[in-house]
Amino acid sequence: MSGSRNIPIDAITDAPETNVRRVTVDPAADAMLTETIRAQGVLQPILVRPTDAGGYVLAFGRRRLRCARAAGLTEIPAIVVQMTDAWAIAADAAENMAREPLHVLDIWRAVARLLDEGMTFDTVVGSLGLAPRQARQMERLGRLHPDVMALIEECGMPGERQLAHIANATPKAQAAALKGLVHKDHDDDRRYVEWGQVAGKLAETRIPRTRALFDTETSGIAWDEDLFAEPGSPDQFTTTDVATFLRLQRATLEADAEARRAKKHKVLIVEPDPKTGYFTAPKGYREVYYGSNPDKPKRTETVFRCLDANGGISTRICISLAEEKAAEAKARERDKAKRGDASADAPETEAEPEEEAAAPEKLPITKKGLTAIATAKTAALREQLLDGLADTSMAEIVRLLLLGLCASNVVLHARIERDCREWLHDDLPARLLQPGGTPLAVSDADLRGLAGATLARLLAVATPDDAGKSYSFASGPAAEWIGAAVRADDALPRFDTPEFLAHVQVGELKRLATEAGIKVAGTGAAVRQALAGKLPEWRPAVFGAPAPVVAEEDRGRVRGAHDDGTGMEDAA
Repeated sequence: MSGSRNIPIDAITDAPETNVRRVTVDPAADAMLTETIRAQGVLQPILVRPTDAGGYVLAFGRRRLRCARAAGLTEIPAIVVQMTDAWAIAADAAENMAREPLHVLDIWRAVARLLDEGMTFDTVVGSLGLAPRQARQMERLGRLHPDVMALIEECGMPGERQLAHIANATPKAQAAALKGLVHKDHDDDRRYVEWGQVAGKLAETRIPRTRALFDTETSGIAWDEDLFAEPGSPDQFTTTDVATFLRLQRATLEADAEARRAKKHKVLIVEPDPKTGYFTAPKGYREVYYGSNPDKPKRTETVFRCLDANGGISTRICISLAEEKAAEAKARERDKAKRGDASADAPETEAEPEEEAAAPEKLPITKKGLTAIATAKTAALREQLLDGLADTSMAEIVRLLLLGLCASNVVLHARIERDCREWLHDDLPARLLQPGGTPLAVSDADLRGLAGATLARLLAVATPDDAGKSYSFASGPAAEWIGAAVRADDALPRFDTPEFLAHVQVGELKRLATEAGIKVAGTGAAVRQALAGKLPEWRPAVFGAPAPVVAEEDRGRVRGAHDDGTGMEDAA
């Protein structure tokens, strides 16, 4: 007989003729064992015999093998023995008759006690057929506060992450967290524990080591290993020393900024927006979304580095509106010089905005002008969503959120793959859920604010550069519908500024002057100067888009034909 070792589950075949057990096992018991195996692995090896083909035939341990497969394990600890069919039947019978399976709590206690009695860690691992990490988990669980152990035995096991939060706390803190969360059922007088809230009390603010820009080995920070986190995941090594982490992270960030400034890069370190917790472009800057490199910014670009309260760093590239305006003016001067124009006051016939790409709607505004409109509309929409929903009904809030799900930049997946988790944000769920997953009590006012913040993150008005792209950050008609619903037009800036009027064709400017009763004459520059600040109500674009064309008989099919709200249509 050989010792216990891990063998591939796929290499094991069953021999029903040697199976003594015929009574069907309780599915609930199987489900519980599957969850225990998923969390702790298989604690007791199965018995198999080798085949000439290099595989194995199961002798006993069918339930453990079945639940290990259901838990997704690919290997299982097994003792490999040469035996005949008769010997296998006898062994299976003896195992099922004589063995009273140990409760998982007894196994946890046993691991901790063996170590307390002086047995070396390696000996415990070898004698019980455990992986080293699994043995460390069991030791930690075996040292839970006695009150916690008693309640697990009486009331049932917490969830996997709940148990991890509890086990990572000190026994004293575990006992304190139980206060007020152990109740009696009114029907049968049995006790139950609100494990989610217990775990929520014990969950600490932790920053993963993987976020550090600095040398974690020489930082002096104590890194705690979460034995229940997936090995190699960001949550495996964390620290609760948030203040030291943020201090070192900022110092490293500032040193990096100085190095970049030595290369003549414009780099600024800023604080996150207090409303959203994320970076927001400062006044006088416009964020660049495409075609820029933070390591090689253009002369007119500023690299902003934002350090949040969780130690994360976001990098954004913005353009100074003043510098952008100056660069455009210089470019126009260069163009005039190339054409040999007599002076800047010469008629602007050839230099009019007609040279730039026209919008698909053939509006008399340049492509840069349309981009400026889209930027202004996006800012106005977000301002209204963040500040203007206080008096909005909850029914309207739900309607806006549903429309937001229709945005062209919103992609819904039934399954989130591991490499997509970086797109998920933790701050909104943290406002709605306790760490253990139990819902938090949230007022209607807070829900309105969270709904507005969610939509503000999603929605952006399309620019001319978005046209024809298979994917962009623009939200399409949804941004227009929602903007109209929240009266985002009220938050739009004035467009009769010299900067914006420079992007409007002279013919359109003269038409506007005629409508406003303003006399203008001369070149385009003179017309623009005469109109600047004189058209306060002029809106070259407002929020709104046609609704989808849907046949009348197709409307309402989401709910169904019955007035009772069941969603079922008549069979006929």
